[in-house]
Amino acid sequence: MSASSPRSLARRVFALLRHRPHPRVSVEPIGEAYAGDRLLLRLHVDAPVDVTVRDARVRLRRALTIYGFSGENFGLGPRFERKIIASETFSQIGHLAAGSRHEEISRLPITDRLPSVWARRIHVVYRVKVRVRFQGARTRRCSVPVRV
Repeated sequence: MSASSPRSLARRVFALLRHRPHPRVSVEPIGEAYAGDRLLLRLHVDAPVDVTVRDARVRLRRALTIYGFSGENFGLGPRFERKIIASETFSQIGHLAAGSRHEEISRLPITDRLPSVWARRIHVVYRVKVRVRFQGARTRRCSVPVRV
């Protein structure tokens, strides 16, 4: 048996501190999504270490791309883009023990209203963005596109 030097022991300790596990966040849609209906989402928060969740915000964003006639279409030009927050939920989760997993269901309404403009084509894209803030750990974000 050989004794390890204090220097190599310090390196191993610092390496373990540097590779501390972090909480993970993911989101998945449940079922089909239809305009004018509600979108069901399942939010997962995995905590490999003790952590306190300050808050969790789930946003459904809608991006409209309007392809119109240049000059004649209310000054929109050939292409006009606009991103808006369609709906959002906000929750406070609290303390999670090491090795635990928290699941939460969010219900977000999907608006079916479109702007009243004269256009050749309107392209609508929905995207869910999640932000989970932790106390004593970095904020985690994730996003997923939603087909409506």
